[in-house]
Amino acid sequence: MGAAKDLLVLSTFVQGNNRFLYTLSLSRENFTLYGNYDLGIGTSLYIPFIDVDRNLAFLASRGEATIVPFELRPTAPFVLPLSVFSCTPVQYAVTLLNKSVCD
Repeated sequence: MGAAKDLLVLSTFVQGNNRFLYTLSLSRENFTLYGNYDLGIGTSLYIPFIDVDRNLAFLASRGEATIVPFELRPTAPFVLPLSVFSCTPVQYAVTLLNKSVCD
């Protein structure tokens, strides 16, 4: 299986407006925490969009000007942060399209 199919990606608030990304294994016996990443302070929650074909996770939030990408890997380190994408004006929605639509 690919790395993206074996991970649970969880975006949450911790202690007020601090946003964190947690990655956990998807074994049947128990959940194992692979890593947590501080995403900074914000008022809206990042929503993970997972591309299982490319083992990528994109974090986006309504009203934010940044998209935070991560590479999902089957070995340690399991999640690698990639370069943050910023745009102006702020986005209001993000979607993943089928590969055939992007040709």
